[in-house]
Amino acid sequence: MTGVIDVHAHILPGIDDGSRDWDESRRLLEESYRQGIRYIIATPHYSRRGLPSDIYDLSEKLKEEARKIAPDFQIGLGQETYYHEGLIENLKNGRALTLDGSQYVLVEFEPQVPYMKMYQAVRKLTMARYIPIIAHVERYACLREDSNMSELVQCDCRLQMNFSSLKRNSILDKEVRWCRKQVMQDRVYCLGTDMHRMDYRKPDIEESFQWLVKHLNGLKLHGLLRGNAKKVIQTGEYKDVWKRLMMTTRLKSIFWNCWGSFDVRYGLYWESLYCLGVYQVHSVHSCSLPSINLLQWFIFFQRRRH
Repeated sequence: MTGVIDVHAHILPGIDDGSRDWDESRRLLEESYRQGIRYIIATPHYSRRGLPSDIYDLSEKLKEEARKIAPDFQIGLGQETYYHEGLIENLKNGRALTLDGSQYVLVEFEPQVPYMKMYQAVRKLTMARYIPIIAHVERYACLREDSNMSELVQCDCRLQMNFSSLKRNSILDKEVRWCRKQVMQDRVYCLGTDMHRMDYRKPDIEESFQWLVKHLNGLKLHGLLRGNAKKVIQTGEYKDVWKRLMMTTRLKSIFWNCWGSFDVRYGLYWESLYCLGVYQVHSVHSCSLPSINLLQWFIFFQRRRH
């Protein structure tokens, strides 16, 4: 079992009620890697006062500590936000973090939140073009109604469950049976450890993994442990690049110039050329001037020919 992506972890030291120091963070990293986790999005608790001043420095150091363990061990940054009326504004101005720079927002509520309040919050987030991921979905009494769970999923909301909630405490444990039912019915989008400390919610996914392997087919298992969470990572990885690319006046003008300068029969050809340029620039994570210049010169000579 390797390649697991953990989207919910309080592993940054001294920043919330999670890891207390760097020694504990290193041990959490080591235990996570031993159990097959290869990507962790650090998600410290959100504060309405704004971001801790050292959050980015702590994240960079955690990345270094992960690389010391193994070169394929990666770290992302986000927050476990708490929904209130000012959250969307804080997300827009950078006082709250999405997951790994993506449009996905890990959000929690009070355990006894009325369903309509949660539903309205989800709608406001989606209307603001964010994709909410409700943290530890098993904690909310209002979601014990199957229809409520299904309605949220239909609203472009995602549901995250903790690995530990799938562990069997006893054969009569109603909580575990309910959680497993949601997984079997494909309502859960991704799993997380919600790790805090080595003596309180340490990463412990092995028993849950054994149950998942036994009861899910390969495709569902991959989606739950890696595939769905990978969409979050990839969205965040390319978000800024794509934004810079589409806002680059030079590249846009080149495309529209060539599109309007030729017979319609060349339209598909130039569209393909533009997409190739987009892919090349996109793939190197920057607006590559050599790539743009090459595209521009190619267009110039083609215009001379036609």
